[in-house]
Amino acid sequence: MLATIIFAHVGAASTWATVDPTLQAIANRVTNSVGEVITTTPRHSSGPVFVFEEYHNSRAGQVQIATMLTRLYQQQGLRIVGLEGAVKGPAPLPTEKYLKAADPSTRRDVLKDLLREAEISGVEYAGAVLPGLQVVGIENPDEYGVQPDDSAAEFRAILFVAERTLNSTELEKVGEKLKADKIEEALEIMKAADPWIKARLDGLKSSDPNFDSVANTQAILDKTKSLNISLPADVTRGLEADIHFHHIAEKRSDTMADAVAELANQNAGKPVAMIIGAAHTKRVLAELEKKGATTVVLRPRDFKGEDDGISLRRFRLKSQGLWGNDDPNSLGALLNPKRKPAPVIGNMKRDGYASAQAAAKIAAKSVRSGGDFPKAIIDQLKALPGITVDPLSFEKKGYDVIFSLDIENNGKTQKIWVRAGTRPTGTQSSSDPLEAALSELKKAEAEGGSGGGKEPPKKTKDAAVDNPDGGKKGENEGKGDNKTSTSKPETAGLLTNREVQAKFFTSVEEARSHAPISL
Repeated sequence: MLATIIFAHVGAASTWATVDPTLQAIANRVTNSVGEVITTTPRHSSGPVFVFEEYHNSRAGQVQIATMLTRLYQQQGLRIVGLEGAVKGPAPLPTEKYLKAADPSTRRDVLKDLLREAEISGVEYAGAVLPGLQVVGIENPDEYGVQPDDSAAEFRAILFVAERTLNSTELEKVGEKLKADKIEEALEIMKAADPWIKARLDGLKSSDPNFDSVANTQAILDKTKSLNISLPADVTRGLEADIHFHHIAEKRSDTMADAVAELANQNAGKPVAMIIGAAHTKRVLAELEKKGATTVVLRPRDFKGEDDGISLRRFRLKSQGLWGNDDPNSLGALLNPKRKPAPVIGNMKRDGYASAQAAAKIAAKSVRSGGDFPKAIIDQLKALPGITVDPLSFEKKGYDVIFSLDIENNGKTQKIWVRAGTRPTGTQSSSDPLEAALSELKKAEAEGGSGGGKEPPKKTKDAAVDNPDGGKKGENEGKGDNKTSTSKPETAGLLTNREVQAKFFTSVEEARSHAPISL
């Protein structure tokens, strides 16, 4: 009965040795202000392998990982990263080609937006913006395909135990809390009444990477047997499936470590990195040690993102195969109801999301620049994958632009209306972990190739008009600083320190009636 009630509510050429002989000093520079060094091992025959621990739902943590990868790339010549969640294949993930049709500044802006919104990870961002950085899969598809049970079997089994072990007074108190929809208080009563229940419930919520989940689940199953509890068949299957999943997770750790050890041997004298969930770290390090690899474990400063409810919500949406940002008038809010799971980079069915964001930025910048709109941007918009912009749909509302596009969504084509504009870049709070992390990333990118890495590409004449890294004005603004330009200098200057904001709608009427965006 208790269970029923609750669930009714519920390529640098230099070698490593010539770059810096002190591994700890290098790790300290890489993590400065954005991370921490967890462990380093004595030098062995291969490596070093920089093992980045991640907590999948921390937005700030993902930005900090991107910053640390950028520093390793610039300072130590990092050129290859192994990624948990990506299966081994004949070629790296196509990160460097992602959204290449957009101009460099727009592409970088969109990628930062996707990183900020938790749509892509820190390593995906780094692979997309750092030339020559390869992101490779290190998973066995058969192992990675094993998923945990989603029926909350462990929790349900604990409730059956509670019905046997709690006295009538305690059960009555729990029932009263449940009727008042005070689930957490009901669980606290159960935990206070029975130390075993407390240990098991705390275990289900544990974020300790060293916690033995297999032992916790096995203890639940053993307890039900010792009390002669006849569990529903689906609960028993769920418990067994969870135990199997955790055993496979251990095999995955070995598989990933073996793959990265091979990368380290193939790239002798150069650093290699890998990105894994912290639960894999202990076993991965042991396996790498067996393979003779030198290791350094790094962790982002905002590792768990515990205070960021937005991160947790967006991670849960992504886990369900949905776009993380489903705020009102966001593109994700329109696409989510019909979308199935798919990887972000490397699956052409998902290119349209980033392309739609890029189209909004390109159009808004063009309107603000005062160039030949929309003629000047049509070819660039046509080249964006996954979308088709209607060239006859453009409307200007002051400095706002409204237009429609068709986007590929779950094998079908969906029409979206866009309203975009430019406004002064807002002042971000230094106390916001995400904004602080983005600021550090920008600093790292501005440092260029200092410290031994491959120098970043030089600024070109077609760099975007409001390139935050200081590029010249781009072709979307006519001739930029050319004296023969037909653009008005004061109009061109309006793009300095401005950002594009976009809203997405299902009809042109909604787009037209929305409040102006541009300021």
